[in-house]
Amino acid sequence: MKINRYVVVSQDANNTVVSGWERTASHLNPRCTADLDPPLAPSSKSRASLEFQAGVIDLIKSHPASSFVFCGPAGHGKTFMVNRLYRLAMIQTYAESVAKKTFLFDAWNKSVFRSHVADLLEEHQAWSTRGFDESKPVKPSITNEKIRTCPFRPRVFLTEFGRIGNATDTRQKVIFGILDAVNDYYGQLVVDSNLTPKEIEDIYGEKDMRRMRQMAWFVNYFDSKITPPMEEEEVTRVEV
Repeated sequence: MKINRYVVVSQDANNTVVSGWERTASHLNPRCTADLDPPLAPSSKSRASLEFQAGVIDLIKSHPASSFVFCGPAGHGKTFMVNRLYRLAMIQTYAESVAKKTFLFDAWNKSVFRSHVADLLEEHQAWSTRGFDESKPVKPSITNEKIRTCPFRPRVFLTEFGRIGNATDTRQKVIFGILDAVNDYYGQLVVDSNLTPKEIEDIYGEKDMRRMRQMAWFVNYFDSKITPPMEEEEVTRVEV
């Protein structure tokens, strides 16, 4: 028996049984629910209203593999939601590897990526100026190449998405290049930011903002609104 932080895998003579959050056959389905342990529930610790928190949780449960941009001030639960979706992405990726009988026990390391935006930009800066010495620094944790060569659906989690430069800045090209790669390969993108959607548009421009809106649900804690992706036809708007 192999014991992992997220799942327990036991193998007998005939098949492999995966148990963990759900402990049912549905756990083999990459579209498993977002009812993690402990279950998602509105919290009094968040500065967001309980009604809006409930709306966000319902959204995540009904679209666990969708892309999200969480905008809001500190203390409203953005990072908490990103962490829960990150954990869910790892278990979904692992379940997919089992369902396809590839049994990649480090599948999430090759398909699920997470980084602080500032740290990621520093990694790309160091890598681009390394010269001919490839012994150091190490390759950035998230690159377009890694996304293109994922064994499973790519899932990218970026925290503290803030002011990273203007439209001609190399740093902005790096971040939005990664976003485009995720979109091209039908991946999942989850971002949190202390900026309002309007501030994001003012900083990065209407074109880049449209790219993000086409990919992701915008969860706006500033005015308690949830805006669906622009390309989705049958959607609902949650306003509390």
